[in-house]
Amino acid sequence: MLRLVDINHNGDIWQAKRLANMAKRAGADVVKFQCYFGTQPKYKDYEFTAMQWFDLDDYCKRKNIAWFATPFDYEAITFLRGLGMKRWKVASGFASNEKFMRKIREASDSINGEVILSTGMCFMIEVERAVRILNPKYVLQCTSLYPCPPEQTNLAVLRNPWFNGFSSHTRDIHIVISAIALGAQYVEVHVHSQLCEDCPDHAVSLRPDELARFVRQAREVEAAMGSTQKHVTAGEGEVRAEIRERCSV
Repeated sequence: MLRLVDINHNGDIWQAKRLANMAKRAGADVVKFQCYFGTQPKYKDYEFTAMQWFDLDDYCKRKNIAWFATPFDYEAITFLRGLGMKRWKVASGFASNEKFMRKIREASDSINGEVILSTGMCFMIEVERAVRILNPKYVLQCTSLYPCPPEQTNLAVLRNPWFNGFSSHTRDIHIVISAIALGAQYVEVHVHSQLCEDCPDHAVSLRPDELARFVRQAREVEAAMGSTQKHVTAGEGEVRAEIRERCSV
């Protein structure tokens, strides 16, 4: 199962590296950033230059930290493709933008990558169209509210065979754990540090200690899921034999 962490760095490359390290130590499988070049005025202060991206890529490679970034414009797609990015996420805001999705699919196919689709603010017909265009490896249930109240999380969608992942916009760890129990093969959470408490996604972000607890619990739930086939476990074998012997008297 892929455990992804979306990182809040406030445009500080040092903080991005620090949080990437924290996420790896906590047990996250991969970290994710957001990449855009001058097209997101609201988040201009959180934008990295091309040289900073090269620096971050070099750092993560040296530290053996798996990472990728969600592109938010066409320049970002071209740039990330040049970095040889293997994972591509379509953010919820682009899930009905056919031209943008086709560019993502083209970039991913060119380097034998995989696509992740987030479906916040989508009707089912839009999800089906996006899946046809992207052929994504993961389709994430997502509600684009920050934070998302439990009653609008709609985890039951994960029983639908179209969906196999969950993008969380809540700090409630039990909600994400429940998604795993419902079959989510891929889960995404946000993380921040005490040094970035004014980050844009602070209300939905876990602290590093909360992230470590979440990863530990998620691994345990994943192990507990077992198989769809009912069988006698290794631990039950001796108990079964003993009870059968007693009950045969």
